[in-house]
Amino acid sequence: MSHKHLKPLLGLTLLAGLLGAAGCTSSDAELVVWTFSTELKEIADNYYTKETGKKVKIVNKGNVTQIKTDLTNAIKRGKNIPDVIALEAAVVANFTKGTAEESHLEDLSAIEGTEQMYPYTKSVATSTDGKLLGLSWQATPGGFFYKKSIATKLGINSPEEMQEEISTWDKYLALAERAKNYDLEQDRDGVQSIAICSSIVDPIKVFLSARENPWVVDGVLKTESVLFGKEEGQQNCFDVVRTLEQEGYTHGSLDREGGWIADIDSDNTLGYFCSSWGLNFDLMPNAKTTKGDWQMCKAPVDYFKGGTWLSVVQNCPNKATAMDFIKYVTTNPDFLLKRGQETGDFMNSKAVMSTLVQDYSCEFLGGQNHLKMLYDVAENINGKLISPYDATIDAEFNSAVGDYAQAICATDDDVENARKKFKASFVNAVKADLPAIIYKG
Repeated sequence: MSHKHLKPLLGLTLLAGLLGAAGCTSSDAELVVWTFSTELKEIADNYYTKETGKKVKIVNKGNVTQIKTDLTNAIKRGKNIPDVIALEAAVVANFTKGTAEESHLEDLSAIEGTEQMYPYTKSVATSTDGKLLGLSWQATPGGFFYKKSIATKLGINSPEEMQEEISTWDKYLALAERAKNYDLEQDRDGVQSIAICSSIVDPIKVFLSARENPWVVDGVLKTESVLFGKEEGQQNCFDVVRTLEQEGYTHGSLDREGGWIADIDSDNTLGYFCSSWGLNFDLMPNAKTTKGDWQMCKAPVDYFKGGTWLSVVQNCPNKATAMDFIKYVTTNPDFLLKRGQETGDFMNSKAVMSTLVQDYSCEFLGGQNHLKMLYDVAENINGKLISPYDATIDAEFNSAVGDYAQAICATDDDVENARKKFKASFVNAVKADLPAIIYKG
């Protein structure tokens, strides 16, 4: 079984270079936006077009890889180039942290109203020469979302109690053991064992936010001990994932695939680490019978995951409308407040969120105001961790975790030997993908 889901997004520098080779050639006044999720379709139809009357054509390419491929081909042909492109966190730095010649995206610095945004959302989209090349309408703090009915079986009766139960990774693993050993008589509920999470890779996103540095610093690959384990007694991703696998604390599912999705509605899976958008895109659509049974607490470490940035290609004929669209979606306080109220998404405005968290109630979470906790988490987001290498190296790290846990080292009792194999598997994969990166051991 493999954990390799997406091929690393290579060649983005080439794509960025091509952006300057041709301008938008469409004479249609309809704004064309390419994206990879359903959010912008909802935003355009339900808010922007209704309020402004301006036409927006949202083209959902399904994923950023497809956007990359189709945009490259469109630029080569010199036609059908979109006015606005959506970039996710794993690739935004590829377009914004290169040279001015490589990016060829429109400078958005003239857009007013960005002073309330979370600083990291602007810094990661600012080029080395100070151009603001992307803006986001959301910040993406994360927490631990869990089923209240299952938590109650484990003697946990409130988000505050759950917070204490997983306040450290040692406590998280202790709860995982208690959940696995849960055993009631068959005629009571039929559940003999509970998985603390569906997949062994679930904690990875949390650990990635616990780093001090991005993956690469001055051309050198950073393999911090918080991920791979080195310092005695340190809570690290290596040991947590190893324990989850060896002790059978999960269902061994593949992240965001069949079994993982099915477990959202199961009676024997406690919870998921999800960022703010994960509530809307992962949990809500797949919780057919458990709506209202969910609650949220903070993770053992404050973390964030993902996000969407909007950028404009230079010289597009619909530039004015493109700028207006991005200004509305990312800075309009009325829109941001209404969108946050209706979806529970975490909006990229401290002023809006400070208002929203006062009396927010999420029906899916049994009326809980989870945004109030996420508001605190958002203050600790370290945007410096986002780098041009994330798409490639994140994918290889997840793959190495799966390979290590399920094949290479799952039965290796020598923890130091297992750590070496795990790190070697990861480092060799990164070297193959990015040979220019230096690894110093």
